[in-house]
Amino acid sequence: MSITNPDGAMPDGRTRETHYARMVNPDEWPAWPLCPLKKQVPKAEDSMGISVGVLYDTSLVDGEPVVYLTNMFSFNASQLDHEKLTYDSFSALLDDGWYVD
Repeated sequence: MSITNPDGAMPDGRTRETHYARMVNPDEWPAWPLCPLKKQVPKAEDSMGISVGVLYDTSLVDGEPVVYLTNMFSFNASQLDHEKLTYDSFSALLDDGWYVD
């Protein structure tokens, strides 16, 4: 599911390229060593239509980005047993609807 608006902007108004540049450069992460992410999802009783996740600076496994499905305040780097999604590339992560919060 693509969440890019017709003008090329993501839901927060920034471009896909802006989000990509932020994701691949941990020095630009506002809360390093974590990069907070979010994704629009269908609304449900237990959801406000937003899913949250984080990239962790050391979570690139063989160059593949991993999104941990937790918020940055609940993330525990010493126990990486959070539910997670692994992507082939940052482009695939963006294609799945994730963007920098």
